[in-house]
Amino acid sequence: MITPVLAVKEATPPGEKLGEERLEQIKELRERVATKVAELREKMRRAWYGEIKEVSGTTIILTTKQGEKTILTNEDTLFLRIGAGGRKKITLADLTSGEKIVAFGQVDQEKGEMTAKVIIGKTLPININGKVTAVDVESGTITVATLRLGSFIVDIETTTKILVWEKGKGLTKSGLSKIKVGDRVHVNGIVPTKPKESNRISANRILVLPGRAVGITGEKPATPAASPKTSPTATPEEE
Repeated sequence: MITPVLAVKEATPPGEKLGEERLEQIKELRERVATKVAELREKMRRAWYGEIKEVSGTTIILTTKQGEKTILTNEDTLFLRIGAGGRKKITLADLTSGEKIVAFGQVDQEKGEMTAKVIIGKTLPININGKVTAVDVESGTITVATLRLGSFIVDIETTTKILVWEKGKGLTKSGLSKIKVGDRVHVNGIVPTKPKESNRISANRILVLPGRAVGITGEKPATPAASPKTSPTATPEEE
């Protein structure tokens, strides 16, 4: 005879059941706290834009429309600069007073300070047009005299695009050797963050119009000399 075996479900002791419920409550509470912390962090993320007033140690004092802001940097802060050559990594030491930056990071609302994750500096473009007064092929520069802004030393970079307008051909690609003293030029470039001279710019594009830069530096076109008037003379009649 086969005796059937009955499966008996053991009852969970009251204390153990209470412990499981407690663990579930703790787990749910942790999830709520984590969600709340994430929401607070998201709210504290900010982007500040302004002009650097001062760089002291690892701290940047930024002048914004809302007043002065304090930005803290550390070894995890990423520094970038956007310019003519695109985006490149820089360091805190490359930032100078007067430069425009955008800082992204976490803000301590009580202290009013930002711990920056990313700081981006952007060089602003400048456009000038004037007369070429000097060409230095060895140093890769030209000097351009403008009517109102004075003279500028223009650095020709490896990425600089030079176009020359030629009659009958239009615009053609060219190089520094084609630029002559007296040519009229339009220059698009940027002011370097740490220029060698205050009147120095780095060229992105140069448009060259060969010939005298009339009207650019205050010069006036030469007035042709008046032809002397001649009194009519009588022509003798033939007999």
